[in-house]
Amino acid sequence: NMPDLEKNLQEFQSARQYNTFPSQENYYQLYINAKNWLAQKILNKTGIKVACDGEGFYTDHSIDHCDAIIKIANLCLDSVNNNSLSPYETYLLLISILVHDAGMIYGREDHGANCRKIGEDMPNLLPANAFERTSIYKIAGAHHGRTIFGSKDTIGALGEVETLNNIKFRPALIASLIRLFDEISEDHTRAAGYLLEHQQLPEESIIHHAYASSIRSVSYISKGIEIIYCLNKKDLENKYILMHNGVKEEIYLFDWICKRFAKINNERQYCASYMWGFLQLEHVTAKIQVFDEELYDIKNISIKGKDNFSLDKITESNIHIENNYDGELLKQEVFASEQ
Repeated sequence: NMPDLEKNLQEFQSARQYNTFPSQENYYQLYINAKNWLAQKILNKTGIKVACDGEGFYTDHSIDHCDAIIKIANLCLDSVNNNSLSPYETYLLLISILVHDAGMIYGREDHGANCRKIGEDMPNLLPANAFERTSIYKIAGAHHGRTIFGSKDTIGALGEVETLNNIKFRPALIASLIRLFDEISEDHTRAAGYLLEHQQLPEESIIHHAYASSIRSVSYISKGIEIIYCLNKKDLENKYILMHNGVKEEIYLFDWICKRFAKINNERQYCASYMWGFLQLEHVTAKIQVFDEELYDIKNISIKGKDNFSLDKITESNIHIENNYDGELLKQEVFASEQ
């Protein structure tokens, strides 16, 4: 059941072709050892730190989350016929996926930059060359936060093409792939389903798990991403608590889905600009399916991403919602027959 990208790295390493990797180290074994160490020492503990910082229990950020990103990467990269990733770029993509959220062990804030701290505690699990390790930290860290100069264009701060011991690689491309795949890897498997069902989550955590629980599939179809959300009728009735920068607000789950979808579309446009000529991502669409208590389909709503983009402020003006639905209007329509 090894993902294709991991199989590819193993095969590249076994072939030992000239000019495949920048050193004689076994990059596949480095990757496997790092994955096992991170899974056991770091990634199963990050949620504890975030919760202790008062931010609630987020959805799963364990090694399963990394595997989900790799799965999405396989799904999308299978469509790439030309200009595919080199053996070394495959390693950089995989190892950067592993460490991209590891910095959350120090807290959610600046967790992208803090992956360097994790790397310094990984003896013999990363390449010996300091430049290689720094490249990994930069690529992994570009999925979040700002540059050292305060810009939100973290991918733009990376080189388009760099060379190490005559091996070329594309940092900005790899970082854009990780950032996008991370954004669309959320699904129902990351939710604490039992705790959600039995109302055992803190109120500020419920919306994050309800959102993840609603995602049934993410597909790469016809040069774009399609997301299917499934909601029960009862999910539309009440507002959820959302904490942001210490401020509490109430929001319908439907409206939160739309806000998250607007962010996905924004990330799609941002990352696509660094994938030009490699992976075509021309659009992102969503379908929201609403079911009654017997799971009969009672409402289907489509959402499409527009092509207006901003790194500074993401708003729902960059998506089109069928019939201009919002949480209140949808609630009124669905429950109208009971009044």
